[in-house]
Amino acid sequence: MKKDLPLDTFLKSNRQKILEASEKRIVALAALRPSSGQLRNAMSLFLDQLTSIIITDTQKISTKDELEISESASRHGKELWRLGYTLTHVVHTYGAMCQAITEVASNSKNSITAMEFHHLNRCLDIAIAAAVTEFGLVAHIESKKKEVIHLGAVAHELRNALNRASIAFQMLSKGIVGLNGSTSKILEKSLIEIGILINRSLSEVRLRSESELHEEHFAIIEVINQLIVTAEIEAEYKMQTLTVQVDPEACIKADRYLILAAVGNTLQNALKYTKEKGNITIIGRSEEKYVFIEIKDQCGGIPVDKVDDLFKAFTQENKDRSGLGLGLLITKNAIERSSGTITACNLDDGCIFTIKLPRSFPSEPESKSVV
Repeated sequence: MKKDLPLDTFLKSNRQKILEASEKRIVALAALRPSSGQLRNAMSLFLDQLTSIIITDTQKISTKDELEISESASRHGKELWRLGYTLTHVVHTYGAMCQAITEVASNSKNSITAMEFHHLNRCLDIAIAAAVTEFGLVAHIESKKKEVIHLGAVAHELRNALNRASIAFQMLSKGIVGLNGSTSKILEKSLIEIGILINRSLSEVRLRSESELHEEHFAIIEVINQLIVTAEIEAEYKMQTLTVQVDPEACIKADRYLILAAVGNTLQNALKYTKEKGNITIIGRSEEKYVFIEIKDQCGGIPVDKVDDLFKAFTQENKDRSGLGLGLLITKNAIERSSGTITACNLDDGCIFTIKLPRSFPSEPESKSVV
């Protein structure tokens, strides 16, 4: 292939073509993820930096040039994180630029020498390293912030429930109110809330610690029956009706504690958001290879574009903002670690959450620890 132009001249002459080819690849990789002016300008800036560096020195990249590339790439990595991209996107956005330069050069019959390729790859290496480092740093900082917020939220919820329980207990113990009145119900409800918060926190710790799962064969009716005891008490406060339709033959092999936490969180969500005098239905059924646990509520429904956000941390798509907004995230993690899935969709007057788990049969070994 005949070389017609020096690389710096080629980059300046074909700047728009290279940027368009780069953007086409980046958009395809990003799919439906959002974009921004800063994100689009990053590739334009990087191309200008390449052109400038090649003009000043085709043999070596100066410390000043490396610093400029690193600083702009760091901003690029931070913006990619803010928009919800992944580390794969961080790497491939710069790779897309290199591919675009090669493509345009090939179509224009302009060759790129081995030295120029080396120069391009060196610039890419600097940019990718800086962008990935900043991306990881921002992600780490934000993760730590969320952990602190989460810890504070848990402590706040526990303190509120404990204060209500303490006041109710003092009034009952001093004989100010009777044992069968509203105050005793406040004490009972507060203790239930404390138990839920503690169990939820323990479930999250267990999931984060990546500890072994103790799998055992059991019928899902065992888990449902255990949860119904306290669920009926909570439903009574809002005059809600609980209906249970569970096939006693529907069995799974999983970590009982995680399944208990997952189904319990989903049921708590239904109890919390279902209207007064509303109905909550729990269905357990099995098919050839899977067991399904369905929890129907009467929450009024969720906007279609918000359904996927239900399983994210600190998300509460309802007027009732009490609680941490973490229950469904923990549920999703617990179910996925049990080789299952959980989905949500709207009904006429509420939602249905469907948990799908691999079916188990009594002939399988009763217990097995797995990592």
